[in-house]
Amino acid sequence: MIRKVVDYVVGILIVLVGGFFLLNETLKLSVGLMRPTAFDKVFGILCILYGIWRIYRGYKREKQLS
Repeated sequence: MIRKVVDYVVGILIVLVGGFFLLNETLKLSVGLMRPTAFDKVFGILCILYGIWRIYRGYKREKQLS
């Protein structure tokens, strides 16, 4: 049960990090003096996809235990 909760929490955090990397230019958020690059957008998309997969894995684990 702890594992599925960890999957949900980590998945949500990773999706939020991905959203930050995708939207940092739109929301005028910057880390340091660097401007957002294409790498930030690719990394943001990958984080969101991985976060969704972690959430799905937690959901799948929950269904198996029921």
